Amino acid sequence: MSKPWVTDEIKAAHEKKVELANKLKGNKNDELFAEFKVKRDEFVKLYDAARTEYNKNKANEKKTQAENDKQTDEKSETKTESDATAANTNDGDSAATETQNENANENENAANDASVAATS
Repeated sequence: MSKPWVTDEIKAAHEKKVELANKLKGNKNDELFAEFKVKRDEFVKLYDAARTEYNKNKANEKKTQAENDKQTDEKSETKTESDATAANTNDGDSAATETQNENANENENAANDASVAATS
């Protein structure tokens, strides 16, 4: 009786059923047998209901976890896409900055060439 759904109430019902079963051994008592059947049915009903509830909760937990994992994956994909877009934008900015720097260097070189030519 070490299943996770077995409660103290279920254990007590099982003990009562076993106690009555032991009393019945070697004893043909119809009244005692009728009481045993009632206790046995109570135990089985409690045990099956608890097991069903436990399994239902486990299934719901797995479903919830799967949904959470899916949402996490979607958020990661969205973040990755955002990062990629930002990286592409930054790459464009870098390219534009490099072009501006090259143009400024060319203008400066041209001005230097002109001043050298004027002084010669």
